[in-house]
Amino acid sequence: MRAVISMINDFSDYMNGTLTFLNSNCYFSFDGKTLEIYCVNGEARIILWEKLADGSCVSAKKEIPSNRLEGHSFDLNADVVFYIDSKGYGYHGSIDTEKVILKINVLKYITIKSKICDKNILVFSSKQFHKFLYLFPQYNLTLRHEDKIADITYKSAVSSDKAEFTFKGKKFVAYPCPTINTQGNKFDFIPEIHIVCDESLEETEMLSLVEILYKIISFLFMRVNIIPDSIYCCSNNLQHNIFYRKATDYIEEKEDVNSIIKYGFIRWNTVYKNFQKIIDDFIDGNADTKHLGNSSESRKWIDFKKVSTISSFFESTYALIYGNKPNHRTSTQKNIDTIIETLLPLKDKGNRKMGDTIDYLIKQLDHVSLETKIQKVLNEYDGYLRAIKKEFGLENNSVTEIAGICAQTRNWTDHGDKRAAINPFIASCFAYLTCATYAMYLKRWGIDDKFIANALLELYMV
Repeated sequence: MRAVISMINDFSDYMNGTLTFLNSNCYFSFDGKTLEIYCVNGEARIILWEKLADGSCVSAKKEIPSNRLEGHSFDLNADVVFYIDSKGYGYHGSIDTEKVILKINVLKYITIKSKICDKNILVFSSKQFHKFLYLFPQYNLTLRHEDKIADITYKSAVSSDKAEFTFKGKKFVAYPCPTINTQGNKFDFIPEIHIVCDESLEETEMLSLVEILYKIISFLFMRVNIIPDSIYCCSNNLQHNIFYRKATDYIEEKEDVNSIIKYGFIRWNTVYKNFQKIIDDFIDGNADTKHLGNSSESRKWIDFKKVSTISSFFESTYALIYGNKPNHRTSTQKNIDTIIETLLPLKDKGNRKMGDTIDYLIKQLDHVSLETKIQKVLNEYDGYLRAIKKEFGLENNSVTEIAGICAQTRNWTDHGDKRAAINPFIASCFAYLTCATYAMYLKRWGIDDKFIANALLELYMV
């Protein structure tokens, strides 16, 4: 395999230019996070002033009518689109004068340049994708001294792991394909996911697909700090470079490509054959991502907040696969239904305190339901979970014990019970519950049985 050779794009976060704001042409300055708009002809009055019935004006701070602002960057000689937080802004200057500088939070922005495109392609590039995509360079450098030119080729162990899927009625093919970036004597091997479409892509389609793919990648990596180093799309003879604002607590991670042990994700070759099912679940909102942490290390610790998010992650997945009705034994379920049917009329007739007490009692029954659900899943998915159960040191603990610990800890945590506590054993139980939930998704997506157990092990090899 030969790499795609390209020059490094030197896009600076800092830029100046003009943009259309409230039907006027204004100058702007941007530092990568905050967009400053120089309103010198009273453009800001429409959002900073409120006109009263008597004709007078008072200070206000209304929502900016559009969350999308178009402009042109002088520095890049490119068009630029800012997606802003229409409520997250401040201003500098007196609103009773025409000159006001608005300071607006930018969520993401796009730079657009003309480029001849022979195909419609979206590219995700990241130095954290080597093992995920199984792309490892083996360089061969040949020097021809007479003209001082070097030939650089590489080999990679990647196969044709092509994921075919349909999105918004258009057909796509996604596959691993690295790039060698060059600048002077610098050569950089960058793993990439190429997503090729048989039709041209509009901006809204492109951004929707980027959002879905980012959620999928985050889910597979079990963390949110996996924003690609570069995202760009070529279509309609234009190149769109997409930049996302990173949170203040964003932790940049570097992959240890030399370690054969560390993974921390579900690999591409595990999921690519079933990508349509995965795409569909994320489009339909069936994949819960509230359990995702801010870094690889965050999966190694459990606090009270994560007790709730992991439990919620499990329960929403259980409902997706089995339905909302807990699968109790017939006699147990009948008793629970009878108790709830008896309690609900009392809630309607009683006072607020009585209603709160009844709600509490019903939640206690939900605790029993959660325990039963966990037992069902741990028993049903035991074949996939044995290896990770041993890895967590739980091989001598029964399903009943683990399910009881998880359900009781969640119950105490949600009710602020002083008996709620976290220790290494409880943390291991919740990590195990997380793996069981991932197993449910992998099975739902039709992943080969032989891959699921190994994928769960690699998820915690960080």
